[in-house]
Amino acid sequence: MSETSVARASLSKYCMGNGIDIGYGGDPIIPSAITLDQLKPYNWVGKAPQNLVGDCKDLYWFKDGVMDFCYCLPADSPILTREGVKNISSLTEFDEIYSHGGEWRKIKKVHKKQYDEKLIEIQIFGNGLPFRGTPEHKILINREGKDIFLPLSDIKKGDYAVVPFSSVTEDIDTLDLLSFLPSNPLYDEVMSLYKKRIFTIDHLAKKLNISRTTIHQWVTKSRTPYNVFRTENNFIISDGNTKPIPRYIKLDSDFLRLIGYYISDGCSSGNSISFYFSKHENKYYNDVIELMNKFFNSSPIKDKEKKNMSFIRYVSKPTAQIFRVLGGNPKQKHILSLLMTLPIEKQLGLLTGLISGDGTVSKKSKSASYSTASLYLAWQVRELFLRQGWLVGISKVKQEVVFDNRKVSSEIYNVYINGKEVEIVSDLTGKGTKSIGKKHNVRKIKFRFIKENKLYLKIKNKNYVTYNGNVHDITIDGNTDNEHTYTAYGILSHNSSHLLEDFYEDEIKQILKEWWRVLKIGGYLILYCPVERVFREHCRKTGQEYNLAHKLEQFDLEYIKKILNELGFPMLVVHEVPLVNTYSFELVIKKLGNIKLDEWFCEKIEV
Repeated sequence: MSETSVARASLSKYCMGNGIDIGYGGDPIIPSAITLDQLKPYNWVGKAPQNLVGDCKDLYWFKDGVMDFCYCLPADSPILTREGVKNISSLTEFDEIYSHGGEWRKIKKVHKKQYDEKLIEIQIFGNGLPFRGTPEHKILINREGKDIFLPLSDIKKGDYAVVPFSSVTEDIDTLDLLSFLPSNPLYDEVMSLYKKRIFTIDHLAKKLNISRTTIHQWVTKSRTPYNVFRTENNFIISDGNTKPIPRYIKLDSDFLRLIGYYISDGCSSGNSISFYFSKHENKYYNDVIELMNKFFNSSPIKDKEKKNMSFIRYVSKPTAQIFRVLGGNPKQKHILSLLMTLPIEKQLGLLTGLISGDGTVSKKSKSASYSTASLYLAWQVRELFLRQGWLVGISKVKQEVVFDNRKVSSEIYNVYINGKEVEIVSDLTGKGTKSIGKKHNVRKIKFRFIKENKLYLKIKNKNYVTYNGNVHDITIDGNTDNEHTYTAYGILSHNSSHLLEDFYEDEIKQILKEWWRVLKIGGYLILYCPVERVFREHCRKTGQEYNLAHKLEQFDLEYIKKILNELGFPMLVVHEVPLVNTYSFELVIKKLGNIKLDEWFCEKIEV
């Protein structure tokens, strides 16, 4: 069933005793029904117990004691969340994932099960990572010009996988830098209570177990904790010899370029912020000095060369803390989410700083790339390129770098573009003479295209890999099929669905056999599903988003009755409505007898 609560009035009278409600969400049609998304075998929805009783414990999907979500990903699968890239095994109900159309959606539940069978691995041109999952796991595929969710087992070489990106634009004129600085709850509580004149310093010291001297220093502002900042006349002030900095900064292309320089070539620790450039990058070196002076009235305390590097260092506790929200080391670097939806004209400033720092441009080969050790940042830069309308790809290479006279091996992600947009990048950065090498040119433009806020990447090949461990899936907050998607391995992936209209005819027959097997004689099989032709027309007329998981145009009441008759189930139709609630049908059949089914995938054997 789907949308069971909609059909409660007409169908609940057939729901006697205990049963399984297989539909989206956790709103059971009656309190004693077991719902699809219950992780544990014994659970509660509100005050209603969800208990496994009788033959339903033997249901195929409950074979390992929990509902068997068959569309799953291995534990180390990288998922794009609002807080960065996380392994699917570490996700919780507090996370938000990147969904269809570049929207953030809340996770309702995280599911896990043991899996010791083969995974399918899909190699994708220009994605940098292969996609791995169970054979039934679905991703959005473009085949012959049509977008459709397909299981990995059905995907062919030459199909196109899909990368979503957002076209939402939200401009920000001014940044309040105070909002990016940490707070000290204990200090805030002391100051709040003291200002109310309810407690003396002695009372506060005893109540909060803090020394009287410390509280006296705080309330007289002679000394504050290390991570406490105050404002005066729109300036941010901290203890020590640090200069005050402006509280408000105009978020223009210049400041975004400075942010780009920091993400590529900056680091922050303690109360200092540093930038590193190659010896030949004097243009960017001088640009950073000018920008830091313009926005923070700061001059570097160290301005020297180290081997082949030019090194700039500033000492400013608030400035260092502000830039640290962009990441302290290369693998932590990222772009704040509020910058990802700025107008694309402004985002060119951010891209200028990024590519000037860690990018290469070759006019001769019409190629440009941005390199980073952060997968999250690589995906973000890809999205910035896509918002500009630039065809983009990602490659992953292993690279050895010398750090403190030691060779360190690291994975580097190269985000690259080819073609006429390279001229734009060259004009922005002043780069355009250095070749970026063959590794960044291996993906041709013909292997990817952009359409309606989606990047399409061609499938190179697929193979099977051995796996023994936990696999995971998530339930996502949403109503339409496209809202039940998330970005895994950089590709649009679909979470589990067991709705009958989401399968092909052979699969529908297998599912109905399994439902019939566990249904007691005298029990009811209740179906509430869409009339597919009517549903498609409804979406066309109203603009409602179409559910791409639906498989068969002929799916309706008569089609399901035909399949049931072909299966030969001893049954009695006790209720049927061919069209109800705009685009759905209702069917209730009563089980009169058994047919022998030796296996889940076996043909029926008459008894």
